Parts: sequence; C-alpha cells; structure tokens
Amino acid sequence: MKTFLLGVGAQKSATTWLHEYTQAHENCDLGLKKEYHIFDALFKPNKGNHVFMAHSLKRVQNLTEQKIKKGAGKTPTLDAQLDKALKIASFYTDMENYAQYFDQLYDANIKTKVVGDITPSYSLLDAEDFTFVKTLLERRGFEVKVIFLMRDPVERAYSAARMSIRDREAAGKVVEKTAEEIMIEQIKSPGHFGRGRYDLTIRALEQVFNAENIHYGFYETLFNDAEVRKITNILGIDFISPDFDMKVNASPRTIEASEESIIQVRQRFEEVYCFCKEKFGEEFIERIWKGAAI
Repeated sequence: MKTFLLGVGAQKSATTWLHEYTQAHENCDLGLKKEYHIFDALFKPNKGNHVFMAHSLKRVQNLTEQKIKKGAGKTPTLDAQLDKALKIASFYTDMENYAQYFDQLYDANIKTKVVGDITPSYSLLDAEDFTFVKTLLERRGFEVKVIFLMRDPVERAYSAARMSIRDREAAGKVVEKTAEEIMIEQIKSPGHFGRGRYDLTIRALEQVFNAENIHYGFYETLFNDAEVRKITNILGIDFISPDFDMKVNASPRTIEASEESIIQVRQRFEEVYCFCKEKFGEEFIERIWKGAAI
C-alpha cells in the first residue's frame, strides 16, 4: 500500500517523538523536515500561520545572497541548503510540487512504504481544507492515514508556553513574562486556542476520512508497545520496539502554574473536555487528564 502519513497534531503531544520513531523506520521516509507547514500557512494565514511561508521565502533570499557573495567570479556550484529551501518554497507556489515531492520520495527506495508530513498546526484545518489535502494526495495514488495525538488541554497549553520561553531564550532574547502569563495570553489568540480545540479537529477529520484511516492517540498513554503497535498497524509497517527513554523537544518545567490559572484555562476548553469524555469515555478521560476532573 502506498501510504501517506498526515500528522495533524496536537502541538506538544509527542508529535516530535512520533516523527523520530517513524523516520528511523526502514519503511518510512518523511523527507526534508518534520513540519512542512504548507496547508496551515496557505489555508489559515489569519491564525498566525502566514509566518511559515514568509520564513521559507526569507530563507531562500538569505541563502541566495550568501551564495552570490561567496561565489562572485566563480563557476556556480550546487548548494544543498539553497536547493532544499527552493524546493520547500515551491510547495507554496504550487501544491502539486508538494504532492510530486512525496511521490518521488516514495519511488526513490523500494523499501519505502510510508512518506508523510507531521505538522501539528494542521489541527487548525477545517473539513474543506482536509478534503483538498486528501484529494491532492489521492491523485498521486496515496492512501492518506491520519494520526492525531492529543494531550490534556491544560497541560498542552502550559507546555506550549514553556516551549515559547525556551525558544526565545535559545534565540538570545530576554523573556520578562512567566510561562503562566504567556499561557493565559496564548489561549486568547485564535491560533494558539485553536490548537487545543480537539473537538473541532475531530469533527472536521471525520467528515472527510473513513474511521479506519484515522488514529487517535494520547500523550498520556502513548509510551508503551501496545499503543505504538496501533500506529504501526494503521501505517502498515512492522512494529519495532521504541526507546521510551528518548526525550525530544521537551520544555523545562521549573515551576507549576497557579490553581487560578489552571481553572481559567480549564474553563476555556470546557467544550473540548465534554466532547472527549463523550467520544472516548468519561472514565478514561478523567483518569488520564487531570483537567477533566476539575
């Protein structure tokens, strides 16, 4: 089976771990990067995702300027970084280039059964957007398998805020606000809040994809052989026991959020908790998500 793995989130719910696991599998090739940010940038620019296209085009400009400066008066040579940047930029100008890239990736190695794109902010897409993506890839002969990993909305929001601090500090920026303050700010923005609206994502997915082509997983229960087997089964690849001690993209947790902030975030995601209790079972959700019992 010619399979395309469409990872749609959620942010801070072990999508990077999933990428590392699948990318290391001999039957998977996810290509140039983990998060391509094509469909979120093109379909949901008003939720802050336009920056991904801008960053991609800016990188092409910067690398081109560097190449011109270094190669002045010399015979032009292949620049792998620029070639990669141009390829990704071309996905924005014509999404057929995106589909063709993964088609070629699949054909490049006889062992490859799965190619794909794990971009958490694809969780912001609606049914019309997912229909476009599905049709685009099916025209190339792919069967699209969706993986949507979730995490307690309160915990996910707090982890995202800590990641924001971590990334800013790594860039040499001064961070004056606490993770708690950033969390409260972020859940007020459509983009950040939308990443936690699992109910909307699930409804959109189920309007477009058959149930057997969607896998729902949970950060809190993911790290065991039985749960990972569910992922390899839907992808049609052999199970390989993972390294569950491997930590990827972790955000330092030096202080806990106050009860007042937790309640505020919990109330913001009330519809999500109610929906997930109904869909996945009240006892199960209350057992794995602390926020569900508040």
